[in-house]
Amino acid sequence: MDPINEFRKEVAGNIEAQGKDHDIQDLSMRWFLEAQRNRYSYNFSWLGRPIIQYPQDIVAMQELIWSVKPDLIIETGIVSKSVEDIDLRTIDDTNFQQRFLERLLGIGNVTIVSSDKVAPTYVLRGIADPRGIREMIRTHVYQVSQRQLFTRAT
Repeated sequence: MDPINEFRKEVAGNIEAQGKDHDIQDLSMRWFLEAQRNRYSYNFSWLGRPIIQYPQDIVAMQELIWSVKPDLIIETGIVSKSVEDIDLRTIDDTNFQQRFLERLLGIGNVTIVSSDKVAPTYVLRGIADPRGIREMIRTHVYQVSQRQLFTRAT
């Protein structure tokens, strides 16, 4: 068996054993409650931005992103999190809006219109450089559409 599969097998065994170990579950719950009381998750940043998450959540999220490889990920929330990924092939239109004060602050909204079943219209609110973000999304959508033109069976 190759080392990667050996590792995966070992991890699966560890997870199963930990799921049956009531002592580690009790200890973990006590640690979690104390960590929450002391605002432990407020002590971390990622790439210079506060994340208000446990560090292992970032590792888990990176592994998930690497495995799934979604085209576009929209994460919202500070304390409560919500993540939506939209397949670039489903995006039909984008636009951005900036009110006068938002222009002065360099922020605005980008609206994504897609044929996605879960989020057909999604608004990215109060983001920096909304025009640049919109253009980046449009560029990637165009690139994906061009790749599809050449890979479709005729």
